[in-house]
Amino acid sequence: MGIFAHIMLDKDKITSNAKKYYDSLKKYGIDNDQLISFLGVDFVQAPASTQTDYHFCYEGGLINYMLSTAAYATKINESLSENEKVNKESLIKVCLLFHIGKAHLYVPNDSQWHKDKGILYKFNQDLISMKPNERSVCYLNQYGVKLTEEELGAILSFDKVNDPQSDYYNSMLGELLKMGSILAIKTSKLKK
Repeated sequence: MGIFAHIMLDKDKITSNAKKYYDSLKKYGIDNDQLISFLGVDFVQAPASTQTDYHFCYEGGLINYMLSTAAYATKINESLSENEKVNKESLIKVCLLFHIGKAHLYVPNDSQWHKDKGILYKFNQDLISMKPNERSVCYLNQYGVKLTEEELGAILSFDKVNDPQSDYYNSMLGELLKMGSILAIKTSKLKK
């Protein structure tokens, strides 16, 4: 199995992370019962990836990943000079929402052969193909969560790789989201 195979959260940690996540949403102005109901228990239990060699591949991993991303992005933002800082509310908002599109994206793998190889989850074939950040924006739009143009751009630019225009024109908000995510992933690897 991969390097992350042993990482698991107990039920109490999953529950406390979910409470922290939902409390943070409300604190930063996202009090949307319809969205929370739609995300449901699948979201609370969702992994952030499909394989143990990837990041946060365990029950409750998605919320853990987004909370970690928010924590690192906030720390970086706080270290910036006043004229470089972004609005904390917007930063936390995008960090907590950028990958909600993964809520129903993965299902447990029923193949023991794949599980033995560390592929614990597979893609939900009932969903149309979209990048997780695009699906996140779709869900946010569907449930009436308002985003500023900068917040929308940060979320949509997150998964763009090898896109020089996106790299050059990405906002500071988008860069902080990416840096927070990178640090969350890198530090999770240290906890093996």
